[in-house]
Amino acid sequence: LGAPIPAGVEWQRALKGVWASKWTDRAVSSRRQMGVPEDNLVLAVLVQPLAFASYAFVIHTRSPMAGANKEDALVEVVVGLGESLVSNSPGRALSASVGPAAGGAIEVHTYPSKPTGVFTPEGGTHIFRSDSNGEDLEGFAGAGLYDSITVAPCPHRPVAYASEPLVFDAAFRNKLLRRLFDLGRLVEANFNGQPQDIEGAVLKDGSLVVLQSRPQV
Repeated sequence: LGAPIPAGVEWQRALKGVWASKWTDRAVSSRRQMGVPEDNLVLAVLVQPLAFASYAFVIHTRSPMAGANKEDALVEVVVGLGESLVSNSPGRALSASVGPAAGGAIEVHTYPSKPTGVFTPEGGTHIFRSDSNGEDLEGFAGAGLYDSITVAPCPHRPVAYASEPLVFDAAFRNKLLRRLFDLGRLVEANFNGQPQDIEGAVLKDGSLVVLQSRPQV
């Protein structure tokens, strides 16, 4: 898709690692607990160039928080790539409820505090992403059970929150949260209004990229 893996790059380890993640103890025990036959779970691998992201985000187009306004979205943002957002690494993401532009409020629940961020290697790389049918199997939510692996390791660096605009620049933060709310509504409309969980990135030039979207459960 316009971004071939360069010749000589050892990508096979990443591919095999994603395939093998179907058989981790956690994945196998989860399927057994839910009564999902092994042959019913199939795993594809998506290969994508890894974005040079300033931030990663998740948009829940309809907030799952107790007592939330039905029109609110819940938006989460971290510095760097999404690995630190979806993993159980220490610290918190920026988390905020965002209402519609016409009078909708922005309420910050937590400020970002994850001590380290994950970043794209300077020369770039590709990621082999797991894509299972687990979300489509009745009674089985398979999100997060299977691995996504980069060809080249991604550096982990401390995040300098003393100069981070997500923390200290309210105008910047609110503008970004509003853009993400609007993006969520566009994606939701593309799926006939069905609420979505959307993962994506904010690139270095400020543009937004949607990496994947799935029905909210």
